[in-house]
Parts: sequence; structure tokens; C-alpha cells
Amino acid sequence: MLSLPPSSSASSDVHIALPKNAQYLSAVRDSCSQLSALSTPDVQIDQEAINTFVEAIDPQTWTAAKTASPVRMPLKFDTLEQELNLMALIAFLSFGSGYREELRTELDRDHADTVRFGIMSMHISSVEINATFLSALTLAEVSAFFDIPITKEVAHATLPMTMTEPHPLRQLVQMLTDVLNEIGKALKVKGFRNLGHFLLDATNSGPTTGPTVERLLDAVLNTFPSARDMDRWGGIDTYIFRRAQMMVASLHQQFRDADPQRFNFVDVDGLTAFSDEVLIVVLLHLNILKVSPTVDRWLSAGKDLTKVAGKWDLRLRAAALEAVENIVASGRRVGSFSDMTPVEVDTYLRSLSLPDQSPLTSLRSRSSSFY
Repeated sequence: MLSLPPSSSASSDVHIALPKNAQYLSAVRDSCSQLSALSTPDVQIDQEAINTFVEAIDPQTWTAAKTASPVRMPLKFDTLEQELNLMALIAFLSFGSGYREELRTELDRDHADTVRFGIMSMHISSVEINATFLSALTLAEVSAFFDIPITKEVAHATLPMTMTEPHPLRQLVQMLTDVLNEIGKALKVKGFRNLGHFLLDATNSGPTTGPTVERLLDAVLNTFPSARDMDRWGGIDTYIFRRAQMMVASLHQQFRDADPQRFNFVDVDGLTAFSDEVLIVVLLHLNILKVSPTVDRWLSAGKDLTKVAGKWDLRLRAAALEAVENIVASGRRVGSFSDMTPVEVDTYLRSLSLPDQSPLTSLRSRSSSFY
């Protein structure tokens, strides 16, 4: 099982600058490739396993993953700005998978459903989800909107009474609150009404240049610190930008036809895999990622990798992203996959059914995603 605990926008106190010249996608690829190489032999990418995987891709499953329609919220929106606002909030809050077990036990929902539930609750409550509202949200209000408890009653050890204690999910509610507050404050500083207003401005590329992923990432990453999942190990500043890229991919998929001048990004094929603990475990299961006996023991024991010297959480994410790049390179050499992209591979890998006793079962119940 894999233990990737929650972390802040950068998981260390080391100052790391954003990539120069707004070349975010190449910075993600290059830094992950460098860190992956530095992580050998403890973490390795097996090229033979990649070749076997590509040869065994099921065409029907591949087509289904490649052409999957966007998941739309069962809500009515008065404006595009309103819809964009909610979509972006869901993307920004896509962390906390380590609380799956507690969420399913307490709410019968996983972390993704919990986030959608909370954002939809805000929407149907008729509050205006703007910068002022987000910046002022309290822990108790977030708990109520997302229906996540922050306290629990427990029996006193010796007296016939109960006591109130912090609920195991309180930390998740605090993280959600912190990110929502940060978003609101950042929007107020920049003078935007809400995230939808911000996105409409950031994608207003003009009639000739066309919309680009890089331009939108530049706006997002320079505005919202919690979107900057990046860290340093071995002298390598390593960038992932998972949630920012996920948001861009969702916007392209949902609005590229309806509003191509804003959302049909000309460089969308340059997006990388959305590297997280689920992707890591699938690649481990397929033997595409291989780890040393020491790292394997840590994973099998569910060890908190941030408490082990060496930043293995970051190194595994980098290796998973690099492995998908290698899969794409191999796939493009095969005629039927000549236009393969990392996002398509990411989607396909997540669609695979793993055995019930696979490490993914334990990972989902115990680990926590990065911000």
C-alpha cells in the first residue's frame, strides 16, 4: 500500500521558483525525467513491460477511454462564468484521497464525490460563490456544506458521560477551508469576482493567437499558491502541477466545441499525465514501475513516505509521469497509436480493473493525495 500524505503547495521549506519563460509543460517533463533518472536503481521504469503493455492494449477499452464524454454536473447554470466557477473549484479541491476509508464509513462517499457534493451544496444554497464568500469561509461552514463532521462524541473512560473529540476527518475539512480561503483572497487581490471571472479573463486570447495551455497555466500558477505542487530533491526542482493540468483538460474537453476561441487549446496534446498515488499503483501493478526491496517494504507496510529521508513521494510521482511519457513514445511507434497522448494513457490506465487484493485497495483507504 502506498502512503502519500497531504502536503502544502510545496512540500518543503525550500524556496522553489516557477519555471522560467512560462514553459510549464516542458518544465514538468524535464524535471520529472531528471528526478526519475536520479532515483534509479531504487525506482526504475521497465521498458520491456511498457512494450508488453502497449502490445496488449484493448482497442475497445482504449477507444472508450479516449472518447469518454465529460462528466457534467446535474445543475442549471445561468451563465458560463457560473459554470466555470464551480468546475474550477472542484479541480482545485481534488485532493484528500487518503481519507477514502473515513469518508466511505462516515458518508458513504469517496473524496471526489464529497468534493462535488460540497460545491453543489454551495450552489443550490443560493449563496454567491465569489471571492468575498470564499475568503471568509469558516471551518464550521465548510463542514456543513460538505457534510463532513469535525467532531465526534466518545464515551468517557470511567464516567457515565460522553466527551467531544476532534473527528479524524477534521484535518481534511481544515485543508479544504485553507484552500478555499486562499482562492478567495487571491481573487480579491487580483480584482476578480470569482474563479469563473478569472478563467474568462485568462482565456481571452484574442482573435488571432488562439488559446494555449501554457498561457492558462501561467495565470493559474502565478495566482494560486496551492496549485503549485513542486519540490526539490537531489538539487532538482521538480514540477507536477497535477490539479492545474486536470482543470485545463476538463475545460478543453467540455467547452472546446462550444467556445473554441477560449478553450480549444492549440497545445493541449502537450499536457502530461496527472501523476498521483493511483497512477503510481497501477504502474506498479503492471510492473512498469519497479522499486527496490527497501522501497517495496515501505509501500507494503503503508509507511508514511514523507517521514523517510529521500522524498520518495515526489520521486515516485516523477517516475510515474516519466513512465507515461515512455508509454506514449512506444505507443506512437505502433501504427494504431501514432497520435497517442499522455492524458489518453492516464485515462486508460485508470480505467483498468485490478484484482480485489491489489495494492490499490489499500492505497485508496490509507493514503492521501498531494495538494
